[in-house]
Amino acid sequence: MSSLARFAGLLALIGGAVWVIANLIQIVVPSPLTLIGLFVSVLLIGGAALGLQRQIGARSGALGRWGAIATAFGSVALTAVVLLLVATGQINTPSTQSSAILQVLFLLSGLLWVLGSVALALGLMRAKAISPIAGWLIVLGAVLGSVLLIAVPQNASPIAFLPWLVYGAGWVLVGYAARTPATDPAVAARGT
Repeated sequence: MSSLARFAGLLALIGGAVWVIANLIQIVVPSPLTLIGLFVSVLLIGGAALGLQRQIGARSGALGRWGAIATAFGSVALTAVVLLLVATGQINTPSTQSSAILQVLFLLSGLLWVLGSVALALGLMRAKAISPIAGWLIVLGAVLGSVLLIAVPQNASPIAFLPWLVYGAGWVLVGYAARTPATDPAVAARGT
């Protein structure tokens, strides 16, 4: 079993917890610094998605496989676009505006990450690898959070971050359920 598969539960648990904490801070005291926590969490969840898919294997089907790849690729692409925006000084501040190409890349990579997370959660639920509660929390949080981000203006109330708390809680539950010692025979049997 690869290291990524071995630590998938821990990655999901930490990624979900960091996601929840960063969103709670954003709700209570809005700050651009919480974006650092969110993007660390995005990368952790992307790694957890690949590791979980490696653990579960073919049981999650094409939907789970596609979801894991999309989540991982979307997380890396999303982080790369944000780093590019920061490096070129195009991050949205009152005096600057980012280029249209980078905005489109940001939206596409974010959409890929969210759709991948939803597909992975559905694939893992179908394989009975995670509890339905954890899977539906991920799906519900991702869908409602995305709709609110699109529907609500840019300077929205911090309450618009509430669905993303549900999303993070789902990943915490997935990580909690998936974290088992690497020497456990059940884990070794799942990896083959």
